[in-house]
Amino acid sequence: MKKLTLRCLGLGILVLVGGCAGGPSPKFYTLSPMSGQVNRLEILTETRPFSIAIAPIKFPDFLDRPQIVTRPSPNTLKLSEFHRWGGSLSSNFTRVLGENLSTLLSTDRIFYPRQAKAFPIDYRLSLNVKAFEGEIGKEVVLDVDWVVIDQRGKEATMMQNTVIREPVQQLDYESFVAAQSRALAALSHRIASALEQYSTRQNKK
Repeated sequence: MKKLTLRCLGLGILVLVGGCAGGPSPKFYTLSPMSGQVNRLEILTETRPFSIAIAPIKFPDFLDRPQIVTRPSPNTLKLSEFHRWGGSLSSNFTRVLGENLSTLLSTDRIFYPRQAKAFPIDYRLSLNVKAFEGEIGKEVVLDVDWVVIDQRGKEATMMQNTVIREPVQQLDYESFVAAQSRALAALSHRIASALEQYSTRQNKK
């Protein structure tokens, strides 16, 4: 009887382990930069490329986590265990922002947090991300406070809040992350345009 009980217990453990092993595996996602074929802004007047240092980007704790976060209602957050970021969201966001600015401003002088600066820095860019979530099949909302500091005068030259809403085209996480990438591209356009316009005014003085 004891042997039979142990055998049944062993079979039960095997069934349990087998059931767990057969569960769904998580999918991993990354934000994507803009196409390299995007035309640079036409108002560029400087004779040399900008050099921009991006400060560590601040995210709310509920966003900077492995799980992709959606907001089914204004007061509800959903964390998906089976749809996750392939790494840190904050570092992914920083990298893609840098690549977008590099494309828009035609410069390879973009420096990331803790990276050695190979050139004198013209501008420092600081961002505080307040929202970067939304609802599957509806829209993504990106809400960011950002500041540009002109290193020549060591003072803030621009302090802005940008809110971008981007539709999610289908009812899946891949479309959701694609909408987040488009929202980040739109933010990159606004920052690059503001930098260009500021630089143009400074050059005319």
